[in-house]
Amino acid sequence: MSGSGDRPASPRLERPPTPFSEERAQRRDRRTLRGSIVAALALWVVAGLNAAGTVTLEIRPGEGAGWNPALDFVVLGLIALLLPYGIVRARHIRAVEGIERRLPDFLGDVAESGSQGLTLTDAIRTAARGQYGPLTPEIRRMATELNWGVPAEEVLAGLEQRLSTPLVKEAFAVVGRAQATGGRYPEVLRRVAHDLRSTQLMRERRRDMMRTYVIVVALAYAVFLLTVYVLAAVYLPELLAAGGSSGFGSTGYLVGTAVVASLFLALFVAVIAHGLGDGLVAGFLYRGRFAEGLTLSAGLLMVGWVVLRFVVAPIAGGA
Repeated sequence: MSGSGDRPASPRLERPPTPFSEERAQRRDRRTLRGSIVAALALWVVAGLNAAGTVTLEIRPGEGAGWNPALDFVVLGLIALLLPYGIVRARHIRAVEGIERRLPDFLGDVAESGSQGLTLTDAIRTAARGQYGPLTPEIRRMATELNWGVPAEEVLAGLEQRLSTPLVKEAFAVVGRAQATGGRYPEVLRRVAHDLRSTQLMRERRRDMMRTYVIVVALAYAVFLLTVYVLAAVYLPELLAAGGSSGFGSTGYLVGTAVVASLFLALFVAVIAHGLGDGLVAGFLYRGRFAEGLTLSAGLLMVGWVVLRFVVAPIAGGA
């Protein structure tokens, strides 16, 4: 007589893991973007009040209200707009790419099991024992749904709906058409997996080619910033000193100060424009999306702002 330890364990319904959801990720992106816009608008309002002389809020003490503190808040507003959304969006893109990178492996394993005579349901269950990186929670969820009795076709449709990226939609559209026409799923999945790998390989090759251009853009900005630093830290103070000792009296000195302050502001605006534009261009060159350049733009803006406002000595009259 066998003991209780010999009895087969009763099956348990496991709770599906929380997988990636394209819809949920897009909602998070939109919430972050709305928050970034609100923060940026608030900082830009402060910039406008500083420029108008209505309030005096300074990042660098002792300047008073004016254009320099106003541009400080303009830059901080741009960083608040670009950086949080850029980070969240980059994480979203990386998650999608990580899933898409492992999807051909999963489809290939299912096709291999199907070639050995397993049904689609059993093939997915067999593949669920493997590890597929960020795609693993999705595969575990699919296996759990199959254990609950959900048809394999609905499980695959659910996976397509949750991921909902262009590459995944294109792949599963082929699978759906093959199932509707009664095609053998191992051959279809094997072909889809091959096409996905080819597409991803083309993407990687393009990024390898564009990486050099991104480095060129970053170096060009560094050279530009170095040139601006030399002008602001060496040339403008000398110009200001020459105007003060030119013998034209107090009126000539005031005019010289105003001109030098205007030149500094022009350099400041140029650094802002180049940092914003260079970052966006580099991101678009590297991955074909301007969103990839948001964090780079924020970083370049921050570096240029710190150099001009905290490394270069303040220009008198620039406030």
